[in-house]
Amino acid sequence: MTYLEDDALRNVRRIPLYEERYVLLTPVGGALGEARTARWSQAAAPPLCLLGPRMRNRRIIDECFAADGATAAPAIASDTVAGSWSAGRPGGRSGRST
Repeated sequence: MTYLEDDALRNVRRIPLYEERYVLLTPVGGALGEARTARWSQAAAPPLCLLGPRMRNRRIIDECFAADGATAAPAIASDTVAGSWSAGRPGGRSGRST
């Protein structure tokens, strides 16, 4: 399984399993806490916890930020989704990358 947008997959049969949807987890009292939607440029503003820059999903997200004229500067970067979730929990942020 992989991302279908990969140019190396020109001569293979592709069967989509699902379509990704991105969400921003933010405190209720934060700037976007009551928003139902946000632009990528708005999502780039708060301290973020994202996957590391070598991860394919992170590169996709960085392309979305760039398309909206923004650059993300995450406070925490992790090479695992579990690490990102752990750092994003209340009291879970240690201030260091994993």
